Amino acid sequence: MTGQRSERLPRAQRREQILAAATTAFARAGFAATSLDDVAHEAGISRMIVYRHFDSKRDLYRQALERIGDLIAVAAQAEKIDISTLHAFIAAAAAEPDGFRLL
Repeated sequence: MTGQRSERLPRAQRREQILAAATTAFARAGFAATSLDDVAHEAGISRMIVYRHFDSKRDLYRQALERIGDLIAVAAQAEKIDISTLHAFIAAAAAEPDGFRLL
């Protein structure tokens, strides 16, 4: 974070912001090459704020994957995969391209 102050957000919003930033950072460079500083920079916050929400980089990565899995589950609420399910997947991928790259 370069001298900018991030606005104060409710805990759930901040957590979502961090997960979205982590998804982008991990998709760009992979798990090993991405630091929590990279995630914090992507989110426009300090690393300490990341640690207030996640225990470790591994925890953050796991939860970012779970977030994308949850988005897919919502998009695919169908008993079988058909053309409408595929359209839902495509829409979810368009809304979260970094998440799909991460998977």
